[in-house]
Amino acid sequence: GWNVYTAKNLPVKHLKPTGKSYRKSARLLQGEAMYRMRYGLILSCIALGKGAFHRKQGAFLFNGIRGYFQASSNKPEYLVTEEEGRFIRDRRWKNIWKKLNPFRRRN
Repeated sequence: GWNVYTAKNLPVKHLKPTGKSYRKSARLLQGEAMYRMRYGLILSCIALGKGAFHRKQGAFLFNGIRGYFQASSNKPEYLVTEEEGRFIRDRRWKNIWKKLNPFRRRN
């Protein structure tokens, strides 16, 4: 067998942001994934906007929305059932409202 040890004092540098080296055709996939997970347009726009803000790339938002609309016209197979989609949306909205509540307890 193997013994696994974690070096807590070892610094780790993430030099390449996630998705930095994707091919050009992959830029629409984030929006398509949100469509296939039944996020809905408004929730998808919020999530894509947050991703664009963190990446400091406005094009991420527009490409994601374009991918969402492209997927909605192509009607690819959904990844989750209607019930699972409702659960995902409810949970995401609940977390959004919780973060927007100025009276929430902060850890």
